[in-house]
Amino acid sequence: DILASLSRLPQPSGGYMAEKEQPISALVEEAVKPHRTASIAVAQSAEARDRSPEPLLPRQPEFLHGIGNLVQNAIQFARQKVDVDIRWSEDAVDVVILDDGPGFPPAALGRIGEPYFSSRRGDGEHLGLGIFIAETLVGRTGGRIVFDNRPTGGGLVRVTWPRARLEALS
Repeated sequence: DILASLSRLPQPSGGYMAEKEQPISALVEEAVKPHRTASIAVAQSAEARDRSPEPLLPRQPEFLHGIGNLVQNAIQFARQKVDVDIRWSEDAVDVVILDDGPGFPPAALGRIGEPYFSSRRGDGEHLGLGIFIAETLVGRTGGRIVFDNRPTGGGLVRVTWPRARLEALS
């Protein structure tokens, strides 16, 4: 139901499906843009791990909303900064979202993404559905999400796709 409602949202380009594929960095920027705030800096980088060109992808609602939900979550927990790093090779594509917030409670790491599970103490408004929805949407694109903590503090979310599967979405 959620995916069906997302596909009905009006888009300036006339729909989710772009006429031609776009670089993954442009699509990630599009996913991040609605969540930017004046109080949290969001930096984005993109780099090949080998000599392969930047992946070109169709504009898919699953990709845009899945990445958007993960970035929104990082911004909500960040103190000052969120980094969104895009890396690719011939075989794989990663989007890594890093924040400088408190990180994930270690006891919660195994449960992140379960519906109705939230690590936000004392806040009954958060049902944990944002991460659940992001995992569902990213999964539909062939991606897998890993949640962890940075050694220096803060959260780390790694989204990984087999490159061939991601580029075959068109």
